[in-house]
Formats: sequence, structure tokens, C-alpha cells
Amino acid sequence: PVNFLGSAEQPPGMGAVVRAEWDFDGRGAFEAFDLGAPSANVDVKAEHAYSEPGTYFASFRVGAYRDGVTTGPTIDNLARVRVVVTQ
Repeated sequence: PVNFLGSAEQPPGMGAVVRAEWDFDGRGAFEAFDLGAPSANVDVKAEHAYSEPGTYFASFRVGAYRDGVTTGPTIDNLARVRVVVTQ
């Protein structure tokens, strides 16, 4: 198993993170994680086991609303990490 930690922070006065998702194998199939209430700072821990050796590009994506906005499209940010699995 691989332990992941995704962190996101909104600048002061710029709103809150309302959505966090992981795509562990880089195929675009994101898994949502419950953040509870929106927050300016989030840390999302996850664990994933890869069944085959290879190189994977896991992605962490968050969505945020600007300060005062609570509906409509979010502003999204994406970060990726390379995971090399050997056996």
C-alpha cells in the first residue's frame, strides 16, 4: 500500500475548499473524499494498493469557491505525483 497526503490552502480572504478528490492511477477516475464543512485549509490522507508493477501518475484535485460564493462552478487545482511500483 502507498500512503498519500494531499494538502490544499486558500489564500486569506479567497474562500474555501469544498471538494477534494484522488485519482490513484492517472486514468481520470477521481474518488471524492468527505471534507465535512468547507475550509480554507485541508489535508486529505488516503491509502491505495497497486495490483500490478508499473509507473502511475496519481492526481490530487481540489475545488474551491471564492469568498462569498457558495454555488456554481468551482475553481479547480490539480497536483500529480509519480508512483513507481516494483515487485
